[in-house]
Amino acid sequence: MAARSTLTVTSGTTITSAWGNLVRDHSVSATTSNDVASEGQLGCNTSTDDFLIHNGSAAVIMGNYGGWYSTGWTLTCTQSFNVALSVTRQRWKRNGREIIFQANGSFTGNGSNGFEIVFSLPVTAAHSGTVIPGSCLIYDASAPGNEPGFPYLNSTTTIGILPARGLSTALLGASVMTTAVVSGDLWQISGVYEAAA
Repeated sequence: MAARSTLTVTSGTTITSAWGNLVRDHSVSATTSNDVASEGQLGCNTSTDDFLIHNGSAAVIMGNYGGWYSTGWTLTCTQSFNVALSVTRQRWKRNGREIIFQANGSFTGNGSNGFEIVFSLPVTAAHSGTVIPGSCLIYDASAPGNEPGFPYLNSTTTIGILPARGLSTALLGASVMTTAVVSGDLWQISGVYEAAA
């Protein structure tokens, strides 16, 4: 491709279809869809506030210039079985493959003691089995007291909680947080991780 300095249009220049297509393919279009079709083409989806680039196979979100997403994430919790949640706030944001999330609320159902507390992620992760930057907090209303922890990717679609107070206590379980959650307990999760795509 020619350097930008050689593409100066002067009076009387004939604009060829190849030059016109080059301008089309390398301008940032603003549409209400992911309207990029060839590798390197940039676009802006004004309905989702996403800035996109085509990677040769598909449109990839490079970033979001608007606010946090509040939709597109069906937040669930399991502790041997699904535990009903009341969600006070749930937000996530994407910057390329970096996913940032935060949510909080209360449990409106009961879990099962001795089983890991697991929350769903907004986007499939690139890998699993690692601790990610972030924090988790379970507030035990019956004790009462806060039980802090660290999020880790126990699968590519969920996070578990590693207790912050040590790996073996009677209250929190062996190596992951397994204390039974009950209706009325509060929860808070946040983190940053790499998306699979």
